[in-house]
Amino acid sequence: MAALSVIRDASRDEPTLTARVRAGDEAAFETLFRTHYGGLCSIALGYLRSPDAAEDVVQNVFQAIWLHRATWSPTGPVGAYLRTAVRNEAFNMLRRDRRVRASAEGESAGERAESGDGRPDDAVLAVELSNAILDAAQRLAPRCRSVFLLKWQRGLTYHEIAERMGISVKTVEMQMTRALRVVRARVAGFRD
Repeated sequence: MAALSVIRDASRDEPTLTARVRAGDEAAFETLFRTHYGGLCSIALGYLRSPDAAEDVVQNVFQAIWLHRATWSPTGPVGAYLRTAVRNEAFNMLRRDRRVRASAEGESAGERAESGDGRPDDAVLAVELSNAILDAAQRLAPRCRSVFLLKWQRGLTYHEIAERMGISVKTVEMQMTRALRVVRARVAGFRD
């Protein structure tokens, strides 16, 4: 019963709890974790359809909060912040999984082309398209090119690119918009 009153008190006093977490108070962090963990796992499960993956996502969010606790400063209610962070992390996990599957399927297609199964034209077209995209990227302004290549080749998020390059997320978005406009125009012939 005492644990429930601590959880209820924590939800009423979020600014104090947030400040205590920022100061490195492990008990406050545990209260935050226990208060929100179950609900966040349910949210992540809705996106991922895997209980293990859902738990991984929620744990990643809490791990990131603890690692960056000194600068952690959610705007608005902590619950809303956590739900958004879990949703974003779940989407990132889905994107990573999709890239891994696409890469594996690409290797399978390449293996089929080498063995005579499948269509060799597809492998050739994929290489030509990739080369055309790289050629178009080389024609971009240096910052625009860096942003594009970090996103396209490494699969970084806009936030990760902004951190790595020391620029704002808004600048990353603007540079990506420019890059995509140029690249799409240069590779338009490959759509057919």
